[in-house]
Amino acid sequence: MKKMKLWLRHSIALVLAIGVLSGTGTTAEAENPELLLGKTTKGTLTASQPVRYYQFKLERAGRLTLDVKSSVEKWARFELYDSFNKKAMTVEPRGTASMPGREVVWRDLEAGSYTLKVSESDGETSVGSFEVATTFLPANNEEKEPNDGTAIAHPLAIGKSIKGLLTWQDGRDMYAVDLTRAGRLSLDVSSAIDPRAFIGLNDSYNTRIWYAYFAGNSSNPDRKLFAVDLEPGRYYIEIETWSDKHSGSYQLKTAFTPAYNTESEPNNGPAEAQVLPFSKRLTGFISWNDSADVYQIVVPKASTIGIDLNSNIRSYASIELIDDMNNSLFKDYAQTISTTGRLKKMVTLPKGTYYLKVGEYGTTNGRTGKYQLTVTSSHLLPALSVNTVLRSSTKVSGKTEKSASVTLTCDQKSYTRKADANGNYSFAIKRQKAGALLKVTAKNKYGAITKTIRAK
Repeated sequence: MKKMKLWLRHSIALVLAIGVLSGTGTTAEAENPELLLGKTTKGTLTASQPVRYYQFKLERAGRLTLDVKSSVEKWARFELYDSFNKKAMTVEPRGTASMPGREVVWRDLEAGSYTLKVSESDGETSVGSFEVATTFLPANNEEKEPNDGTAIAHPLAIGKSIKGLLTWQDGRDMYAVDLTRAGRLSLDVSSAIDPRAFIGLNDSYNTRIWYAYFAGNSSNPDRKLFAVDLEPGRYYIEIETWSDKHSGSYQLKTAFTPAYNTESEPNNGPAEAQVLPFSKRLTGFISWNDSADVYQIVVPKASTIGIDLNSNIRSYASIELIDDMNNSLFKDYAQTISTTGRLKKMVTLPKGTYYLKVGEYGTTNGRTGKYQLTVTSSHLLPALSVNTVLRSSTKVSGKTEKSASVTLTCDQKSYTRKADANGNYSFAIKRQKAGALLKVTAKNKYGAITKTIRAK
C-alpha cells in the first residue's frame, strides 16, 4: 500500500513538471491577468512565451481607448476580441528597445467581456516589453437594445430627447414614433458618430420619406434639422453607421405641431369628395402622404361663386374647379410669400354639382402644409329688408327668405327667430334713442347677410 501511494505522488509530480516545461495546460491559462480600466498594464513577450492574454469586462456601453507603447523588436500585434471571439480591432506598433513604437486607438463597445491578445506579428520572432494604458468613457446612452429593426424599434415619445450610441457591434438604431393626428413632425439630430452616419425617416410601409448623411465626431458634432407634414400613423427613425469602424453617440429630439385640419379623409377624388358648405371656412392639410383634397359644391341655381384660398402650403398651392363630367373649368395657384399665400376668384356657374381640388403645385417634394378654403355666393344668400325704426317704435320688422334664421342685435344683446312661411319677421323692442344702432342678420344654408340701421 505504501508503495502504491509513493508511485502516485511521483506520477502526479511528473505530470505537473511536464505541464510547466511545455508551457501548456492549466498553469499557462491561469496566467491570463485582468486588464484594469484606467490603469497601465505592463508585459513582456519572450521566446518561450510569445503570446499574452488580458481579460476585462465592461459593465456598460462606451468608448474604450488603448494607448499602446511597444519596445518589442520588429512588430507586436495587439488584438481585441469580444466574448464571441470576434475581432474588434488590431494595432501593430513598430518599435525597438531604444525607440518604442506608440499608437492610440479607440472603439465604441457594448457592455460585455473582452480579451486583449498581444503576440508577435506574422510569425516573426519578436521579443521585448510593452505597455497598454486604458481609458473608458461611458456613453450613458438611453435607448433600449436591441432596436435594430422595425419589429423591435424603441418607442419614442413626441417632445422627448434621447441619447443613443452606435458601436462596433451595433451599427443601427431604430425608433418608432406614433402620430395620432395629422401635423408637422420635426426632427433635431446631433451626431458625434465618427466619421460618417446616415439618418432616415420611413413610413409604416418602409417607404423612405427623408434621409441625410452626417459627417461629425465627438469634438465637432454634425447637426440636422428636418420637418415634414404627415398624416396619422406610425413612422420609423433609422440611424445607421456606414461600416463597423464608424461609431459614436448621437442626440435625437422630436417635436410635433398638430394641423387642426377639419376636412374628412379620405377625400382624394370626386367619389370621396367632402361636401363643402357655402360661407363656412374649412381648414385642410396637404401632407407627404396626401397630396390632394377634393370637395363637392352643389349650386342650386345659376350663380356667381366666390372662391377664397388662404394657403400656408410651402411655395405654391394649386386649386382646380371640375364639373361633374370631369372637365376642368379653371386651374390656378396661390404663391406662398413668407408664410402665407392667397387666391381669390369669382366664377359664374350654371346649376349643377362641381368639385374643387386643392393640392401641391407641380411635382416638387415638400410643397405641403395647411390651408383655409371658403366658397361664397351672394346670389344664394337670402334677400333682406328692414323697415324704418323710429324713436317711438316698439318693434323691428321686415322681410327675408321664408324660414330663414333672423338675428337682431341691439342694446348689446342678440335675439334670434325664424321668418314665417312668407318671409316676414318681427322683434319687440324698447323705444330707442335717436341714432341708436340696430343690426339684423338673415341666414340660410348658403351663408348670411347683415344690414345695419339707426333709429330715427
